[in-house]
Amino acid sequence: LRTTPPPHSRGVPLTAIASIALSSCGDGEGSGEPLSFTWVVSEGSDPVSEAEALRVSTGSELYLPPNTLNAGSTYHIRVIVLDSVRSTFASASRVIQVTRLPLIAHIIGGDWSISRFSSSPITLDGGGSRDPDICSLQQTLMGCDMEGGGALSYEWECRSGDTSAPCRLSNGGTLQMSSGVRTTLIPSLVETSTISHITITLTVSQPSLNRKATASLRLFLSSQDLVPVSITTLSEGSQTLSFRA
Repeated sequence: LRTTPPPHSRGVPLTAIASIALSSCGDGEGSGEPLSFTWVVSEGSDPVSEAEALRVSTGSELYLPPNTLNAGSTYHIRVIVLDSVRSTFASASRVIQVTRLPLIAHIIGGDWSISRFSSSPITLDGGGSRDPDICSLQQTLMGCDMEGGGALSYEWECRSGDTSAPCRLSNGGTLQMSSGVRTTLIPSLVETSTISHITITLTVSQPSLNRKATASLRLFLSSQDLVPVSITTLSEGSQTLSFRA
């Protein structure tokens, strides 16, 4: 029994192939009769009956399409080989672990320039962040439902330049950014007279599974009024990416 080499992940298909070596010392009975193969796939590390299995199929190869198996789960794959003439069988099994892919944190738009004196709120959007075991990039852009995989938490932080110092308000206080997939920032309220940019960091986490990822961008500060421009990823394929400005 051979399977697709690990690591195994939810978004990648899994193939298993069964082969059998026959003895040349038999009595010849049943020679040339076909062998039948039955696959039994179940969740957990122990075998179960066909009635309790997640999937049962026939043939010398097993193919499980992407998104069939759950990330973080263990599966038992068993193949039963039956000689229809003698009604005897052989079997082989394999236990696999479907690993979780890392969370992806993403702030839509990337680095851009802003007017340091602007009193208009700037929206920072972490909506491109996702759990790749549940949502592809295309699904995320279309509003993928994260239910069942554990909702993501979003925390935002502003730092002065490339330092670890938090952004300060013009009145001397520390800037506190709201949590959530999106947050806003008013440049004129931030003390930026001695710096050329501020760094925004988004931390995306899945507390129930102790998973975390971060993404950062820089907002370059201009003393002139600027027309904001952003780039949004529309879709991704095996060889192409589509963007909108």
